[in-house]
Amino acid sequence: QDRKKKLMGALLESESVGNNAATTFHNLPLPEERGAMLVEKAQQRRLARRMNCFFQVSLSGLKLRVDAFEESSRHRLASCMDLRVEDFFVAETISSAQPTKVIGEWFNDKEHPRDTRQGLIMLRMVTMHPKTRVSADNKIANDEAEAVLQFLPLRCLVDQRAIRFARAFFTSCEKAKPKPWAAHLTEIPPPLFHSFRTKHCKLKVNYTPEKVDVEALRDGSIVELVNLSPLNDMVIVLQSVNLDTKEGFGEVFSGLVSSWIRDICSTQLHKFLTNSSAVQPFTSISTGAVDMVVLPWNALNNGDRVGQAMQKGIGTFTGSVIYETLNVTAKLTSMA
Repeated sequence: QDRKKKLMGALLESESVGNNAATTFHNLPLPEERGAMLVEKAQQRRLARRMNCFFQVSLSGLKLRVDAFEESSRHRLASCMDLRVEDFFVAETISSAQPTKVIGEWFNDKEHPRDTRQGLIMLRMVTMHPKTRVSADNKIANDEAEAVLQFLPLRCLVDQRAIRFARAFFTSCEKAKPKPWAAHLTEIPPPLFHSFRTKHCKLKVNYTPEKVDVEALRDGSIVELVNLSPLNDMVIVLQSVNLDTKEGFGEVFSGLVSSWIRDICSTQLHKFLTNSSAVQPFTSISTGAVDMVVLPWNALNNGDRVGQAMQKGIGTFTGSVIYETLNVTAKLTSMA
């Protein structure tokens, strides 16, 4: 009996070893399969959600007033809306581990003190019913609207890595097919803006590039020139825009961005050079040197005290030299 048990035990052990070996060799991939598995794992890591990388949009002090009117044969007025946001900012954690404000209010009580009655974002909109609710081709006509949008001065701290992250997040691999408005009057179209006006707004921008796409630059992408050097304290004015015959907020904001880009490229493109990190010290010092001549000359023509104007010009020049010297020294120390 003992010998029989020993033989059966040895037989079962050998079978289990053989089964384990067979299972082990069965799971061992071929070189081609290993390459495909590595590609799949890399794709999963790329598409996996990174919990420490995010954008945060914060709104506070939101005030909304909507006055709705009954339909009447004496008027076509539908509603009046007044939207006001007291504070607004966007933060990101892509460029650094700590949250960084990308855009927010530009605080400067000397250049543009804020009125407490104003909001950082203000939108006023008036909506009217169409003259004919149903068109001849059996579709619902758009409501007609007029709106005014206003921003207070904004401060922007933009990093190229954050822009790349946002572009990848909002860009879809699949091309969305344009969806026509549903037939049989089942969907209400967006309002048709006969007038959408924005007031001018100042932006103070700091931009930190990471790298230049050389291939895109060779292909003629002028935008890549911005990535050659950081931009420091560049002030851009978004001019007032008046758009007409735009359907929905999508077309409105697309038209606003296009108008602002055209205006910046035609009238404010030199600021990208004068506020670059390599040129800004010379620009600031030269501005102080000009004040040494311009301020006494203006004082002489206006009958003011020339000595006081010269003292002010020398102080401006000396202050700009000291500031730029300390600024360049700090940057060189951080790079060491």
